[in-house]
Amino acid sequence: MKLANESAAGFWTPLPPGLDGLIARLEVLSLSPMFQAQRDLAMSQALRPYFEAGGRAPLPPFAQEVELATLMIYADYYPQDGQLTLIEQLRDVVTEHIPEEERAWLDPLKHSYMDLVEVCPSESPKKMLLCRSIGDRCAYQVRGGDFSQGLQPGQVLLTRFV
Repeated sequence: MKLANESAAGFWTPLPPGLDGLIARLEVLSLSPMFQAQRDLAMSQALRPYFEAGGRAPLPPFAQEVELATLMIYADYYPQDGQLTLIEQLRDVVTEHIPEEERAWLDPLKHSYMDLVEVCPSESPKKMLLCRSIGDRCAYQVRGGDFSQGLQPGQVLLTRFV
């Protein structure tokens, strides 16, 4: 028998090269000394239940929770010290060349959002996965793969589609 935290830990899907490169740039920017205090504040807000326990939470956050919180910092967090968002800072960089394949992902990442989605029945779950937002009922078709094999219709996922 698997523990609940072993069976509900989540999964990872491969990212297109341009988006992967953009996220790597955002990570470096978010870890810079000028943004570190804002990153710490944003992580404490995104993972509040773990931080409120003062380090005495019964379980640490799942790696997937930390990844979603980090994406929130990149795309949703507005610094409280007047700085631009990370995406705005990256967009305004003129001293470093950012390839067009990465630049193309700036707006889609900025306009993406976290959502609860329900897995819907699909004729070919290995090729295309159909998900419907519980919030606004929008339907998403996502390229399936090894990660989608264990998903069942009706299962609800916390995710971010970019």
